[in-house]
Amino acid sequence: MANLSKIQDNRLSNPDQYRLRYTIYFADGSRADRSRRYHTSAISRAKFELATVLENRTRQRRQTLEDIQIWKNEGLVSAKDAELLDLTPELDKKTLEQAMTEVQRLTARVKQLDNHPHPL
Repeated sequence: MANLSKIQDNRLSNPDQYRLRYTIYFADGSRADRSRRYHTSAISRAKFELATVLENRTRQRRQTLEDIQIWKNEGLVSAKDAELLDLTPELDKKTLEQAMTEVQRLTARVKQLDNHPHPL
């Protein structure tokens, strides 16, 4: 569960900081604990809300590509984490050439079916 705590370090120019700790769950069953520091309470609370959603959705494997992009933009997941969270297995991804070949094959099939009248 995401955790937000206040840190006091008098050695820093801003002694009051907030630490956010959360866990990212991956489809292969592994997980990664992450920690971020923020200087203001408002920002840390907003990030805490996002991290709570991140934990819940990744644990249940319900994250969307839009979720992943938001978490990446907000600095909660790295590019590598985002890649690992991507729901589409690498084997199902197509190159542009493969997609074009499939479109051409399907277009030819549709034309073939259009040339043969169907009995009603």
